[in-house]
Amino acid sequence: MVGMKGLVSNPAGDIIELPVKGSFKEGFDVLEFFISTHGTRKGLSDIALRTANAGYLTRRLVDVAQDVVVHAEDCGDTEGIVFTKEELEEIGEPLAIRIVGRVAITPIKDGRKTIVRAGELITEEMVATLLAMDLPRAHVRSVMTCRLHKGVCQMCYGYDLAHNKPVRLGTAVGIIAAQSIGEPGTQLTMRTFHAGGVAGQDITQGLPRVEELFEARPPKRRALIAEVGGTVEIEEVERRIIESPTGKKLLDTQLGQKIVRIRYTETAHETHSYTKKDTLLVEDGGHVLEGQEIIERAATRIAAAHEGTVKIEKGAVKIMYEASQAKEYMLAPGMVLWVHHGDAVQPGDQLTDGDLDLHQLYGLKGKDAVTRYLLHEVQTIYASQGQKLNSKHIEVIIRQMFSRVYVKDPGDTELIPGETVERARYLEEITRAEAAGGKPALTDELFLGITRVSLSTESFLSAASFQETARVLINAAVTGKVDRLEGLKENVIIGRLIPAGTGLPHYLEESVKHDESVKRDEAGRSVKKDETVRAAGKQPA
Repeated sequence: MVGMKGLVSNPAGDIIELPVKGSFKEGFDVLEFFISTHGTRKGLSDIALRTANAGYLTRRLVDVAQDVVVHAEDCGDTEGIVFTKEELEEIGEPLAIRIVGRVAITPIKDGRKTIVRAGELITEEMVATLLAMDLPRAHVRSVMTCRLHKGVCQMCYGYDLAHNKPVRLGTAVGIIAAQSIGEPGTQLTMRTFHAGGVAGQDITQGLPRVEELFEARPPKRRALIAEVGGTVEIEEVERRIIESPTGKKLLDTQLGQKIVRIRYTETAHETHSYTKKDTLLVEDGGHVLEGQEIIERAATRIAAAHEGTVKIEKGAVKIMYEASQAKEYMLAPGMVLWVHHGDAVQPGDQLTDGDLDLHQLYGLKGKDAVTRYLLHEVQTIYASQGQKLNSKHIEVIIRQMFSRVYVKDPGDTELIPGETVERARYLEEITRAEAAGGKPALTDELFLGITRVSLSTESFLSAASFQETARVLINAAVTGKVDRLEGLKENVIIGRLIPAGTGLPHYLEESVKHDESVKRDEAGRSVKKDETVRAAGKQPA
């Protein structure tokens, strides 16, 4: 109100070069007043346009996680997740706060004193002690590694954050997770309006990034990732233009542009064939030098071209040796290098600034690296806007992103080659095949965005009510699909009791037992009353 308003941005998101030097207290001149209206208009257009994006993201998150319900007490998982102090310092969250409401897998000790036993729930009363310890790392249970085929267990989920008590059976933790992520997303959207369009990092940029991560899309600012492990060499190149024979420009480098080269060694071999008439001068497993003779023929002798180890096969002698190779990456203008000349890198290491391609990271480093990166990125976006988000909500969504498998070979199961199925169905088919002494299916674990996961669900009612209704229903009709009505959405659609809360089979069975016992008690009381009346010599009423 009193200070200079400064630079503002227009509805397109571009910064207007003329700064507003006046303040609301002192008043603006005509030009400053006109420029400041750009910021106000941007704030209003953000509310109209971006709130819809946050609502749509919430809808997709609900759809992907709607069938995640607490189904059992303990799955017996020992894998879990390891949180470290260094990772959480970037977000500004103490490790002790992050692990509250979770079950420890390994004991947490302060010297010889055990603070938390293995399998014990970490409560709020323990936080002060854990903060004083300055805990470096903690190994705790996570829904991402829960072993249940359908839903999650109480021990892997931990506290129900609505009550700060262990979660109850039947709690719809998937929908809670989706709403917990989506609701602060709408708050992020409206922040630009509160800020009055003052230039700086636009808050709404946070929401498209969250969407990009959950949809597993290639990022707009893609960072270079090392595809091989080795030693980094950085070279500045002069301008080079490489053209195809047709005259099409294939490569045009700028003056001073850099090339990052990773030198690595890989096992190669040279092969020499021989016949029964030839004499071998080396033994299998022996070491040969470059130029050493290995095969003697009638008129000539054959020498090894490389130093290495001999491997004799039928009709051939192989020399196994370490060959030096190089992988080159051209840096786009404006990219900032994260490595230096001579650094050692591993496959999957980030070489430049930017965002990682999740599918590329999954191929190079595997599931654990992707889950950690997703957790860190989403938490960073929310934390930077002052929005607190418990990581277990993100973990529920990540669990669903890894919940599909691609069938390569069906074996003796009823699966079809090339189809994408839920892990739960795949595990059911494996169990059935193994019980019958058959061959299990061969599959690849998939990493998919939330929209693709929602459309590949076993329930055609749930998928059809999400999007692409005609395609989903046609596929279901052609393939003769059966909907087992296991999720919440499909039961709501046809008007049945949802399989969550007191609608869970566990509670329904308890309810039936209770009703039967009440009837027995009432019948027992009625019989006793009749006997008492007869004993008094009166007719029962």
